[in-house]
Amino acid sequence: MIARKVQETPFLVNAVAMLVLFAAVWQIGKRLCGERAGLMAVYVVGTLPLLYGLSRSYLVEYPMTTGVAVTFWLALVTADSLSIAPAVALGVACGLGLLLKADFPVFVLPVLIHVFRRRGIRARLVLAILLPCVAAAAPWYAYHWRATLDNAIAAGFGASAVVQGTGPIFSVSTIRAYLGLVVDRGFSPYYGLLGIAALIAVTARRRFEVFRQIAPLGLWLAPFLVFLFGGNKDVRYIAPILPAFALGVACIVDAATKRRRWIAAAALVFPLVSSLAISFGWPYEAPDVGYAIRYDGNSWGQDDILSAIASDVVSRYGERKTILLGTDRERFNANNVELAAVQRQLPFQVDTTAYGASMNDVLQQDTGAAYLVYKGGGEPESAFFNTHFAELLARLKESPEWQQMPFTRKTPDGGVAHILRRR
Repeated sequence: MIARKVQETPFLVNAVAMLVLFAAVWQIGKRLCGERAGLMAVYVVGTLPLLYGLSRSYLVEYPMTTGVAVTFWLALVTADSLSIAPAVALGVACGLGLLLKADFPVFVLPVLIHVFRRRGIRARLVLAILLPCVAAAAPWYAYHWRATLDNAIAAGFGASAVVQGTGPIFSVSTIRAYLGLVVDRGFSPYYGLLGIAALIAVTARRRFEVFRQIAPLGLWLAPFLVFLFGGNKDVRYIAPILPAFALGVACIVDAATKRRRWIAAAALVFPLVSSLAISFGWPYEAPDVGYAIRYDGNSWGQDDILSAIASDVVSRYGERKTILLGTDRERFNANNVELAAVQRQLPFQVDTTAYGASMNDVLQQDTGAAYLVYKGGGEPESAFFNTHFAELLARLKESPEWQQMPFTRKTPDGGVAHILRRR
């Protein structure tokens, strides 16, 4: 029972985050353009490829998206309220957001500036926001601020950013390629075209009041420039600003279809059908779109691998053996194996060779490992990761210190999982 609860925890976190995100988006939409626009915005958020794809992954971006949405809503309430209570809630939301990711301020700084512009920089307001924020985030950052800062800089402009980039950051080809990824994998070409069509209809009917209503969303969308001209082009990092896009589209479609609401209902059918087709291949076959991928019920053998190691290992009480993963693919990597180990409450620590910058780095990882798991054949490794693993594997197979275990397990991609153990 405990193991099953551990297995379900990541999905429960995302499920709760999804419900809170929907509630925040509805509140913002209702505040800006009315209840109908808020309801449509919730629908659009739920059918954006990047967001429903990330909701099924063990990544922080979906809870981060929820945190930014809640913070934006509380900021709007704080800006228009004379009460101190919304400011305190805003501070708590900012503190919790900082615990999710160090770049949280990038997404909320514009709207916080808006709050201080509306209400003035008064000590009472500043303290009401700052003190809860510091109380929530400071204990963790006091011990981890340096590592967190280094990781944030490396992710945005370091080696990992180069790997996930699309070329020189200010070149036209790079910008064009990134915008293509945002459209295709972020909010989908369909929603882009729907937004443009609704914008044309609103302009033709001179319903310009909608532009004034959605103007605050510009504060939410402003951080997109950071990612447009940053080195890392992994589209998942813009997830926290996609609800602003959904709200903008919903408000404009609502304004364009005030007297013909059936048009809005008909226009919003396709995104739901598309999400079903991508996720489950029904009612038609559709290819994966970035993080929005087909459900795969096949077992990749993590349980069998861990069972083989658990029956082989001899450890003292409280000792944790390290398993080194020599494969890093979407469905077969250190994170998935570690999740399976936690689920089964096995005393294993899982590491990966994927990010070793040199052969020396990989050899240092090897010295602390008791087992090496790798996959031969099947889906090939990325050209950017595990660049030294082939050489490491050749050395270990020739070393008298390591021994091949009598274990082979076929994987759904046509490969075979193997285990080496330290003698």
